Formats: sequence, C-alpha cells, structure tokens
Amino acid sequence: MSGVVFGARLLRAACVLALLPLLIVPAPALVNARARYDPAMDALLLANGYTANIVDVHGIRALRASQRSYANSVWSRDLDYAISGYSYALGDMAIFRASIDLFLAGTRADGVVPETITLDPLRAENRQSWDSMTNLIHAVYVYVAKTGDRAFYQARRVRLERVGRWIAGLDSDGDGLPDRDSFPYGYYDSITSGVRHTYALAKCYAAFRELAELERYDERDGSAWDRLAARLRASFQRPVADGGYWRDGQAWPIAWHRADGSVEPLLETFGVFEALRSGLIDPADGSRYRALLAALHAHLPELMAGPTPLRLALGGYPPELLRQQKPPVPLWMLDASAPWIVGPAAVAYAAGGYRADSAALLAAYSAMAYASDPPVLEFAAGSGARYGAGTSADSGRAWDSAAWFIAVYGGHYGLTMTPAALIVQPHPFKDLPDDGVHDLTYQGARVQFALDTPHMRYRIQADRPISVRLRPRGTATLLRVDGGMWQKELSLELQPGREYSVASAGIWANSRYNTGR
Repeated sequence: MSGVVFGARLLRAACVLALLPLLIVPAPALVNARARYDPAMDALLLANGYTANIVDVHGIRALRASQRSYANSVWSRDLDYAISGYSYALGDMAIFRASIDLFLAGTRADGVVPETITLDPLRAENRQSWDSMTNLIHAVYVYVAKTGDRAFYQARRVRLERVGRWIAGLDSDGDGLPDRDSFPYGYYDSITSGVRHTYALAKCYAAFRELAELERYDERDGSAWDRLAARLRASFQRPVADGGYWRDGQAWPIAWHRADGSVEPLLETFGVFEALRSGLIDPADGSRYRALLAALHAHLPELMAGPTPLRLALGGYPPELLRQQKPPVPLWMLDASAPWIVGPAAVAYAAGGYRADSAALLAAYSAMAYASDPPVLEFAAGSGARYGAGTSADSGRAWDSAAWFIAVYGGHYGLTMTPAALIVQPHPFKDLPDDGVHDLTYQGARVQFALDTPHMRYRIQADRPISVRLRPRGTATLLRVDGGMWQKELSLELQPGREYSVASAGIWANSRYNTGR
C-alpha cells in the first residue's frame, strides 16, 4: 500500500475519531489499577515499558517497541503482547486504540496485516510474517474486552473478518491445521520454521475463538469460527504419525512439522505456553496436561538458567535451523532467553499447581529488571548457554515489560477480561498481607478485589453493574458466594457498591498448592 493512500485512510479515520467526544457522555476520570503484589515493580515497568515508549510523530500517537530502537515505527507483534499486559493496569486505553487503528488502516483487501508501520514517512509493510494477522485480532479482542466498546468492533468488523479468512486460508487441505508457508516468519524468526509450528497453531486457535466471542458479543452467530477452532484443536491432539503433534514417550508437543515429513521434537517454551494460554492444551486433556506440567516443573531450573528467564528452547536449537540472512543472525541466539515468556509461563505453572515455580519466575524477572538499564532486556544468553553468551543489546521494551502484568494480574490474581464477563480465578503465587487490586477498570466500572490466600477467600466489588464469572481459588474445586450453596462456578451481575465474598474448598489431596511445590 502506498504511503499516500495509507495516509489518506488514516486522515479519514482521525476525522471520525475527533467527532466521537461530541457524541458520547463524558466518562469518569481514568485511573490506573494498583496491585499489592509488588507496587514498585509495577511503577518501574509502566514508566519504562509503557510511558517511555509512547511516541508522537506529526500528531500520530502510538506505542513503539522499545526505548533503544524502532523510534519511528510500531509493530503488530509488540502491540499484541503489550496490550495483553498493560490493559490490566491502565485506565486509559487511547494509545492502544490509536495503534490498533493504524494497523487496521494498513490492512490489505486480502486480509494481510502490516508487520510494521513506519510513522515518518507513513508506510506499512509485512515481510512475510504470518503472526501479524493473529496479533491484530488479539489486540482488538483485548481492547473490546477491557472497554466493552461494541461500536469499536462493529465499525471494524468487516476488516477483521478478512483477516480471519486469511488465517483460515492457511489450511490448504481442510484438516484444520495451517500448512501454507507463503508467509513463513513469525516469532521467533531467527530460526527457520513456518506455520506448521505449535506456536502458530496456538495463535490461530486463539484468533478463531476470539473472533467467535466478538461475534457473540455483537449478538451475531460465531459458530463458524468455533468450528474452525474445534477442527484445529482436534487435529493438533492427534499422534505425530497421524499428522498431529504428540509423540509417544514425550510429555510435550513437538515444536513443528518440517516440509520433508520429519518433525522437530524439542521443547519450545513460547509455543507450549501459548498453547496453554489459548486452551489448545488445557486441564480437560487429563493425563497429557498433567504430564506436560510435571515436565515443565522438572525442567524449570534449566529453563531459568541465564541472564533472564525463560529460554526459548530446552537445550537450544540445532545449528542447522539458524536463519540465513544479511547481516547474519549470531549463533548465540539459538540458545537465547526472552523475558516476555515469563508472563504466560507464570500463569500456566500456577494453574497447574506449581505456585512456587511462578513465584521463582517473578523473582528472577524482578532481579533482571532492576539490573538492566533501562529495564528490561530483550534476548540474552549466558556463558553456560549452548553457543556461548550474547545479548541483543536492546532494553526498555514495551512487550517484555508487559509480561509482568500478564503474570501478576492474570495469574496471581487470576483476572481474565473477556467481552462477555470478567473471569475471576486466583492462583496466588505466594501469601501476602492485605493482598488485592484497587481500581481495576473493566467496561466502565472500577473494580476492587481483595485476596485472602491463607483463608481461601477473595472479595470483589464494582461501582457499576458488570458481568462476572467466579471460579474457585487455585486448585480448589468448589466455591460459594456470601455463604450460599457450594458450586463449581457462578456467573452473575455485580450490583454497584455491594461486596461479594467468595470462599473456596475441595483442594486436591496432598495438594502441591499448599506444600508450595
């Protein structure tokens, strides 16, 4: 798309947005949430990962990737993960709305989303990165879930549907799994892989489910997207010999299928944790899920080794997988670590009952953040890594700093914002006095949340009616609200000003949760 056409689209969008304040009732003052877990770290990461990365180029405000690089550009990949974390803490989502609209304005008629947008001159580009499409859908989903802004989705629905159809088109043979490698790159593009990658499947699965939820939120039929998601998941769960992703005797899914029919069996952390985050792998998978979490627990010391958690792949990638390009990718990147993985990893460990592992991850992340200037690191490898030490020499990144908020708010406090309801299922990493979150904003309401881990209770209150889905704390199986009947889950609308007290019970025998394992 030419810069002239793209700029004209952006100007029209800006004119429409300028009229919106005249059409709506003024909202109450926007405030940031305050969490008890580690307020100093929250403030440090918001200042360095979010505020310091807001750029204004000729009146275009957006969130860049880092303080040290990309000063004149924004990236769909970074937008995805940044909004996933900062949306918990922030009251004002205007920067994310503006950034989303930049990428929507640059989306082609065939549904291809820019990987990056240069702001001066205004130019959109996708260098064959498949994940830009899933990144944009997730960013829109998080924005709508947080704000409850149906009109935002309605005005952009047609373009998002094109993006969804492009993702569906990656499956050339109808088996539910993406296989077209015309766009072979995504995170992590220092290696050669493609869309037959567990990480790619997890992102596509999440995109289909999120489109289905957005459709239902708009009172439409999302079943077509649900069917695509279900078919993908069913095929993923098959054995490798049948085209699936599971090998006998291996607790984790393969990393990807190669074009020659062979597989890469290694444990690739970001793929596995994205599969757990999206539900591509979940507790309903029974023994497979439990074996995976046990293996992740057993290997955590190796995965955490190095200047920053977590390693991209257990044992590093084989050298033949290094992507050939100019300038060459340094060899140390085949056994690098990246802090953004801590976000979904901490959530997954706690949900699986290994809360001490989540606490250890957050402690290591904090130590790294305080030791780097500006916090936090991007890619790094220590002297004990398979190919020696190295660093990308980048820090102060929006994406990597947002991982903290994904872990703390999404894991320890167990808060999940969806368009239909705020889901509450705490998995506390550790016991804290007077624990909780003040002034979480969700769909126009201020939410107060108190967590009493030793007594298996939490309390929630909102100043406006909101829909919530309450679940037991940690590995408990039952809850009751305000002394009512015990049940597995409760959906209700919170009445303004009323505090609801939720007790949990039914802990597994010899629970890892109570022993701290």
